[in-house]
Amino acid sequence: MKVRFLGSRKTGRGAPSARRSTTLLIRGLLAAATLTVATAAPARARSVAATSTIYFYTISDTNVADLWSGTLLPDFEKAYPQYTVKFVNLLHGNGAQGLVDRVIAARAAGKPSVALDLFEDTPVNYNFPSGKRASDYFTTLNTGNVPNARLIDPSIAAQGQGLGIAYRASAVTLAYDSAHVSNPPTTYDGIIAWVKAHPGKFTYCRPEDGGSGDAFVARALLNNMDPRALSQPYNPAAEKGWPRGWALLRSIEPDLYKGGFHPAGNTPVLNLLGRSAIWMATAWSDQGLQAHDQGLLPPTIRFTQINPPFTGGPAFMSVPSNAQNRAGALALLNFVLRPAEQAKIGLAIEGFPGIQFKYMPANVASHFGPLVRGYSFWPGAQWDADLAKQWAANVPTGR
Repeated sequence: MKVRFLGSRKTGRGAPSARRSTTLLIRGLLAAATLTVATAAPARARSVAATSTIYFYTISDTNVADLWSGTLLPDFEKAYPQYTVKFVNLLHGNGAQGLVDRVIAARAAGKPSVALDLFEDTPVNYNFPSGKRASDYFTTLNTGNVPNARLIDPSIAAQGQGLGIAYRASAVTLAYDSAHVSNPPTTYDGIIAWVKAHPGKFTYCRPEDGGSGDAFVARALLNNMDPRALSQPYNPAAEKGWPRGWALLRSIEPDLYKGGFHPAGNTPVLNLLGRSAIWMATAWSDQGLQAHDQGLLPPTIRFTQINPPFTGGPAFMSVPSNAQNRAGALALLNFVLRPAEQAKIGLAIEGFPGIQFKYMPANVASHFGPLVRGYSFWPGAQWDADLAKQWAANVPTGR
């Protein structure tokens, strides 16, 4: 084993798709993953790089770090014995801007390379010097240098803006207790009707405290705006239909748990569901499924997706243009998009694959059941800031 840890730091927030800690054993279930898709590494990555070391930084929770160090990186080093990976996880993303700053500083100092080859995020989320953009510092990624990127849904790939490759994802789902709910709603309007018919048996967390609550609110807003606006530069004029969403959400406040109580986070909502205080709620796919796997939720809890779906998002990887081992980084990035490795992501951390489910083994797709419908796009950033501010001003009843 040649994976080397350089340490980690724990002081901050990071990628929204990073979740809880667990380590599961992956067994022969993955044999079906040897599909007839292009899984060859880029041609230039087949030759030995100038240095055998790949410096790889993630910004995930410990479950994802464990998956990399215990499964994905050993698999890669077995397939590519010419490389040694030096791996660092910045827990929850603390210090991530510092990594980008390191890339910027090396360029400013005239250094030919930086000891940062692969970075678990898309650089478009970070700050750059005035007049500069992420594309001035990071490699353009496409099917030319990452062939397996062609297995990613084009709408998901576009979110990386050519600088990040999606390799896993998570989505908010509708969680319900099948002991009390035999036919869960299939649409957002159906949820609203169910809530009004079952007072006290549904709630969602405050959107600023958890993504599961944020997604429930975002779906109300998406139903009252042109979602294409979210793929364009921020424009508050696109929010002109939001008052209708606020009115809808305000109308169900008296019918929520305790007449309008919003827990402070994703986990407290699952706790209410687990002890049958409520019968339905929104929950992250990976968090809810892992809690179910670990016996932290009753076996009667189920997860489904509505149409159109709740929001979610991918986790990306990117490569600095001055990476000291760019060929190795591209080889690793392409490798993790192989269906066999994607299946391990799905089964170990209950994360959606980065590639489309149609390229996955049938047993992995069936494992996620109705959740394979995917998720809707919500960009966060200023849109999310507006969501949280306007929700607080227009919806809660003060309980």
